[in-house]
Amino acid sequence: MKHETPSIPGRLERTSALFWLSGILILLGLASVPVLITMDIHRFWNAYAASTRFWLGVAQGAIILSAAVRGLYALWGRHLLRFAEGAAAFLPVGYLFFLGLFIPREYYYYWARPDAVIHHPPGWMNFPSFVMRQAIPMLVLTLMLLVYVRLSLQQDWQKAGFREGYFPGWLGRLIPKRALPPAKLVNVGISSALVFALVWSWVGFDMIMSMDRVWYSTMFGGYTFWSAFLAGVAFTVLITLWFRKELGLEDFVKKHNLQDMGRMIFAFSSFWMNLFWAQFLVIWYGKLPEETEFLYKRMAGEWKALGWTAFALIWAIPFVVLLPKKSKTTPWILGSMAGSVLAGLWLAKFLEIVPTIWPTATVPLGIFEVGVGLGMGGVFLLLYTLFM
Repeated sequence: MKHETPSIPGRLERTSALFWLSGILILLGLASVPVLITMDIHRFWNAYAASTRFWLGVAQGAIILSAAVRGLYALWGRHLLRFAEGAAAFLPVGYLFFLGLFIPREYYYYWARPDAVIHHPPGWMNFPSFVMRQAIPMLVLTLMLLVYVRLSLQQDWQKAGFREGYFPGWLGRLIPKRALPPAKLVNVGISSALVFALVWSWVGFDMIMSMDRVWYSTMFGGYTFWSAFLAGVAFTVLITLWFRKELGLEDFVKKHNLQDMGRMIFAFSSFWMNLFWAQFLVIWYGKLPEETEFLYKRMAGEWKALGWTAFALIWAIPFVVLLPKKSKTTPWILGSMAGSVLAGLWLAKFLEIVPTIWPTATVPLGIFEVGVGLGMGGVFLLLYTLFM
């Protein structure tokens, strides 16, 4: 009796649900943009800034998770590698979105206004210099991550016996005749992880903190890059659970793998909380009244409902729910906690910048701001699905 190999394209047709979902999200985003611009263009830029930093962090953080698994030679995390590396498809588009953050410069940065009086070195608080300080490091990181993913996928292409003719011309020319030795691939991943930590810390210090005239925090750089990494981990867990169910990968992603993913969400969100708390502790213990406004607005002022909601979504709810082993090994519970972390981190990105620059006591967050975030998420999901 002739043995027939299952049709992989036939199984992958099940991913059509992701195409439909991404299309719906993109349409939602496209509908939200003109409404926000009509209402107040600054509300559009608020949502755009939060969504860009969030989804770019998701894409890069997911790839760093792959690099960390390889760098630690973690056999328990092998099933996560390809699901995490699929986020690379968003990197070029995400970088273009990142460059768009410099368009409304006078809205974001008080020191970029023509009538601004600043007491800083003009060579530093100078907008062309500022753009170069942000755009070049982020470009270097983007290219490094793309190289890492390309070298990683090389191994699969070589094992499958692919040749140049199997791919379009430009892609076929990218595939060398020999795969990179595993040790060198690990070195590329570790280097990318170090650059990731430095670049996102720099974004936190130079891009976000420069919006505020007074507040600063030596912990904010670590908080910024860890938020991006945590977002990448949560997305990877969520998409792995989806593919596990839709493609019947229960024998590949087993119960103990689910428990490992639950431990990651539990531990990494707790470390995020530690970084958040450390910033508050220094201000309180050091009796620094000029530093309290940043935290007061978000935790006790008019923004407190959103601030505590983000805190609960990222840490408090996952901490309580994921304590039992059964919760970690139950797919729908684990997936909902990963989704909770993602929603909280988007809200946290919104809260990092908008209370600082919004001129009135109102809270400009509604369904259309969320729609912009979901629309950019639709672009991310579409590119991810095409890549996978």
